Amino acid sequence: VKGGYYYYHNLETQEGGWDEPPNFVQNSMQLSREEIQSSISGVTAAYNREQLWLANEGLITRLQARCRGYLVRQEFRSRMNFLKKQIPAITCIQVFQNLSHRQQAGI
Repeated sequence: VKGGYYYYHNLETQEGGWDEPPNFVQNSMQLSREEIQSSISGVTAAYNREQLWLANEGLITRLQARCRGYLVRQEFRSRMNFLKKQIPAITCIQVFQNLSHRQQAGI
């Protein structure tokens, strides 16, 4: 690699980076072609997924907002239907309340 940089790759955890990890022990075992290809494929796939999410972040945010709005409207509609069904009981309570106030006032 240009500039004398080393890439450190942990074969057990499949993690890697340009900085030397703590407790680093040199292991001169060479990777097979399949291991290198598998590692590169995994990193590339993760990068591509991240880029896909970033490219569609606005669309995903709008989709979330629409879903949440739908759920809020559905809950509101349900609550309004419940209240509309209670109108006869509400009217009865109000009439009783008005009558009791009138009786207390002596009207």
